[in-house]
Amino acid sequence: MAPLHVYYKGVLALDEEFEPDDAFQLEEARLHLGAVGGSSEDFLITLDSLEGSEFDVVLNTQAMAAVSDEVYQPTRPEVFRKGEKLKFTWTNTSAVSWGLEIVYQLI
Repeated sequence: MAPLHVYYKGVLALDEEFEPDDAFQLEEARLHLGAVGGSSEDFLITLDSLEGSEFDVVLNTQAMAAVSDEVYQPTRPEVFRKGEKLKFTWTNTSAVSWGLEIVYQLI
């Protein structure tokens, strides 16, 4: 099955929740900034677990001060159940334009 793609974009804070309609495997997340981040805020990818906040985990952290591109590719398969969400966040106080692409497969 071919991977699926979802796209988000903005110029303010990045605060997106990704929740497909079924169980899924994350293949890749690509964040591009219109300019180097300009601030030391972290870009986070966090699991919002069905089991509750005690099981929420940060999957990836990247300081964006000197970065204009971040590509997250899991080193092992990351499989999530139907109803679990991935949260993509970055404060973006410098108001840099951004584009986020999420590549995944339903399982």
